[in-house]
Amino acid sequence: MDSGGKSRKSGRVRRVPEKAGQMLQDEEVFGSPEPPPFDREEDSSEEFNATAADENEADESSSDAQAGVDEDAASSASGQHDSEISDVVPDEASPARPVTAMQQFIRQPKRRPFADPEIPNKHSQGVYFKRAHNKEQINTFAWLTANDPVINQLFLQMRTASLPALALPFRRFASDKSAGMGLTLFQSDASRAQDAGEAWRWFTEGLGQAWLQHLQKCESISAQALQEMLAEDKTQDLVSGQPSTLRLLSMAQDETMDTETLFQQMPLAGINGRPLPRRGWLMNFGTTVQYLAWAPNCTGLEQYLLVCPAPRGFERWSKSSAFAPSPATLSCLQLYRFVGVEMADPGHATTIDTNHTPRKALTLCSEWGRIKQAKWCPVPQNDAVKQSIPNRNHIGFLALVTGDGKVRVLNITLPSSASEECEELKLTDCAFVTKPPNTICTCVAWVSATLIAAGCANGYIAIWDLESHFSMPSPPSNPVPEFYHQCHHTYITELATSYPSYPHFLISTSMDGYTRVTDMRDPVSNAASAQRTRNPLIGLGWMDHCLSFLTCDDMTSVKAAHVRYVEHFSRVLRAGASITCLALSPAHTCILVGCADGTVTVTNAMRSLYGGRDDQLYQQVWFKHEWRRPRQVIDTSTTIPPQQQNGVASPQATPAAPTSHQNDDPPQTSDPSNPSKTRLDFPTGLTRLTSGYRLQNFKETGGLIKKRNVNSGLKDDRGTLTTLYERESAVYHAAWNPNLRAAGWAAAAVGTGLVLVEDLCVD
Repeated sequence: MDSGGKSRKSGRVRRVPEKAGQMLQDEEVFGSPEPPPFDREEDSSEEFNATAADENEADESSSDAQAGVDEDAASSASGQHDSEISDVVPDEASPARPVTAMQQFIRQPKRRPFADPEIPNKHSQGVYFKRAHNKEQINTFAWLTANDPVINQLFLQMRTASLPALALPFRRFASDKSAGMGLTLFQSDASRAQDAGEAWRWFTEGLGQAWLQHLQKCESISAQALQEMLAEDKTQDLVSGQPSTLRLLSMAQDETMDTETLFQQMPLAGINGRPLPRRGWLMNFGTTVQYLAWAPNCTGLEQYLLVCPAPRGFERWSKSSAFAPSPATLSCLQLYRFVGVEMADPGHATTIDTNHTPRKALTLCSEWGRIKQAKWCPVPQNDAVKQSIPNRNHIGFLALVTGDGKVRVLNITLPSSASEECEELKLTDCAFVTKPPNTICTCVAWVSATLIAAGCANGYIAIWDLESHFSMPSPPSNPVPEFYHQCHHTYITELATSYPSYPHFLISTSMDGYTRVTDMRDPVSNAASAQRTRNPLIGLGWMDHCLSFLTCDDMTSVKAAHVRYVEHFSRVLRAGASITCLALSPAHTCILVGCADGTVTVTNAMRSLYGGRDDQLYQQVWFKHEWRRPRQVIDTSTTIPPQQQNGVASPQATPAAPTSHQNDDPPQTSDPSNPSKTRLDFPTGLTRLTSGYRLQNFKETGGLIKKRNVNSGLKDDRGTLTTLYERESAVYHAAWNPNLRAAGWAAAAVGTGLVLVEDLCVD
């Protein structure tokens, strides 16, 4: 390489980046006792160049000033498709650098989680393939499974078990003779049991549990102080029932109602149109729900749902910049306990017991800002891990992304004794808090029991190792990430991992419109990007049964792409409005799709992706939520009857016929100068919940949308028009229960603060 910074490689000339390994620049921000390997000021530093070639830019040609690095070795290392770190010979005068936990994770041999450990490991063949393959080759199982007979057989077995479900999941568990629900077969039972025990040794046997109990500080909070933090009491008026038998109901804040009473004469449509019993609950939180998620690793009849209601004074649309931390505001986490029914057949999933009202088991308050994301660690746990804390039941680890731009990890526990009282605590500090400098964290995902990944507003993805962090004699207050790589050019909106089959693959979406799959073992050469979309994608999830990830497109459709062919998308579902949320389950292939018009639709993704020609595609609306604003009406209690005006009796006035503007803005009062004669009909607005929709064919749904647009007189070449709805009508969050025993339980939160929890299994 000449002194001008140019190198010749493979007959071409390109310029070496000025700072190939520049990631974090402020040593004091992290408070680490040892400076990070990428914190250097001059490019000519021997230690900086060796570290950059070792960890980040192995494919870039090295400078002559880089001590001890052979140019031929670096050139050959850049052509390798695997994730081995290039050999770097340190200078004799410089001390040997310690091997980080991320380097150990990269160097250790990767076993296939779906195969027998004794079978030798094969190359993953990467995530990128050329466009030369036609559609027929893409849809063949042999090509998608890399001609591996083991994976191919498991793939066909899960396809056979999942295809019979039209839209809603089956209650029975899958077996060799019958179809039903079941965990992915790409992870064997032995591997799952190994992860449930050995993956948590840092917590049960190491210093992890001690540091978590010592650094996570909570204090009790009085009922009066808690009431001041929570939202104001808000009663919700709602209409339910068939159009001919509408009923007006009223729900106070924190009140619950069973779905059998709510949806009278509106049963769910099962197979062949047979009605299904309604088992579930409707809860009123009185404010916007920021996030909700079911707790994993609950193998008993008790299931826990995490709900994050907005506190008092919450503003949905913050005026602060999305790229900067928001002001410190109150936030609240509530854990609700649901009880299931013991089934006579052990081969069937449990259902919700409507005789036990959902009970609030835990309330955690903090001053970290709004809850952007809250994700449980999906790695299984055995009984030894759950009972490792004396007199406490370990529920799981919860990763939070809050308004201040930081990532926090909480250890959620409950008392072992069966108490009906709710623990009300205020969090003052937690054991793991981190944020890269000059940016904020926007989303989070669990890679394993020890690795946690976060997307940032600057387009970088950071990964931290909890095991190495808590194994230190004194864990730093802001730990340095083990992995920090730029995957996008701007704000990352969603992040997911391909756990458990490909835990080293990170899937991310960004405001730049790209969906990217990155292998964190070699993020430079082993990465692929999907076709760019015009708008940022909403919703992202990994379905291990299909080895595919699902997201939404610019229109009103849900699309999926196989991990081996990222550029090719297949449509899974078509909605009638803009999609606002997406929920996937690790126990079956049915998905939940929430829309801006208040509908939640369910469909079987396996039938859409890998169904045969005779397998018709269906989708079904779970429920629809509608909301209208309050209107000003004449208060008859303070108005003089027309018969008594001026002391002269007059005939009763005939009510005016309804006009076509009855759904527009509130009408003007007859006497605006006297506001005492008017009032609001429903102070918080009026909500309508409908259910009992039948199965719809996929082609039929698309035809209905086009026909509606034609009848409206509007012309659009795209075939689907985007309609604006009230923000209170939209469905903002949806979630499946990840536990196999209660995998049919679904939850959805709407803009008015109502949360519907129901069992959607088909008997």
